[in-house]
Amino acid sequence: MLELFELTGTAVSGDTKAAISEGDSFLQQTADEISKQARRRVQLVKERSDLEKIVEYVASHNDTVRRKCVAYQEYLEAVRDSKVTARNVYTTEALQRGGEKKGKKKDEEQLLKEEEERKRRELGKIKTVMEDSATFKKLVSEDPGLSKYFESHPNLTKPQLRDLLDRRPALLKVFDKHPEELIRIGRAPDLRLMLDANKELKAALDKKSQVRELLESNPDLDRNGLNELVFSDAQLKDLYDSRPELKEILLTRAKLFEDEMKELEEQKPESFVAGPCLSTTCRALQKEGVIVSVALPPKMVAKMKFDLSTTASGTTHVLASYEGKATLGFDLQLEELLDMQRKRLMVKDLGKIKIDVSKTLAFINDRMRF
Repeated sequence: MLELFELTGTAVSGDTKAAISEGDSFLQQTADEISKQARRRVQLVKERSDLEKIVEYVASHNDTVRRKCVAYQEYLEAVRDSKVTARNVYTTEALQRGGEKKGKKKDEEQLLKEEEERKRRELGKIKTVMEDSATFKKLVSEDPGLSKYFESHPNLTKPQLRDLLDRRPALLKVFDKHPEELIRIGRAPDLRLMLDANKELKAALDKKSQVRELLESNPDLDRNGLNELVFSDAQLKDLYDSRPELKEILLTRAKLFEDEMKELEEQKPESFVAGPCLSTTCRALQKEGVIVSVALPPKMVAKMKFDLSTTASGTTHVLASYEGKATLGFDLQLEELLDMQRKRLMVKDLGKIKIDVSKTLAFINDRMRF
């Protein structure tokens, strides 16, 4: 190797260390050059790959542009066939701008509808009725139960109050002195009370008992049904035409009835479901320990069924039947059973049947829950 270096003039003869040093330097330069060439070659390969991808993309893009160009030309031909002019184009743009204005108008209409709905909800609240009518407010305030209920339900609505009066008819007595106040919540008062509120009308109806019976036997009629009823009896027709107060009362009730029917059509049946119903046998209740003893013939007990239902929270109605005929009926009051449990009274005597208080409470809680 040294001789080769000397022949090539890389090293000077006789100086071995210098030759070795220069040889190392030469090898290092050679290695660097080889590495540089290799990196260059790799870079060229990458650039070639990138160029191939660019060529492929351009070719694909050209195909896409060519297809779009063909489609656009076909569209232009179709437009020419349809004879679409510049005027038509501007008209379409004007319609689009008009659509934007229409959209804004719809937003304003939506806001107005929401405002009207809010006002309608406020008018439907009982507190608004009490503000408008001092008589209504006085009647409610004089009844402790109803007044307390209103205080605990400040946002009570007219339909909710009507539902409360349906579930607790005793509260209707609050309005006996002024039955017309019930009209404010959309409920028709008792027809007899409305007829008797006017002394002259009451005197006229007392002389015609047949007319009074006819009216009171048909309290809920729409306006078509009312017209049919009026024309069905000559005395009623004469009284209806000669007494405007009677006509006003009957027409008001008919309008309230129509509104109620319309409101009911929009509601779901599930809104009127009170509570669960359950049918079971006497043997099953004995097995669960609910019934402690039964003072009835064994053959009867073997076929006896119990139907349990709940229409109001805290009360369970029980009806026992044998071969489709009623035999026993009683109500189980939750408060009474809980009071007996607190006093450690284990059995409730219902005459022919005795029940276990604790197991009855557990049964009602498990099977008769709302």
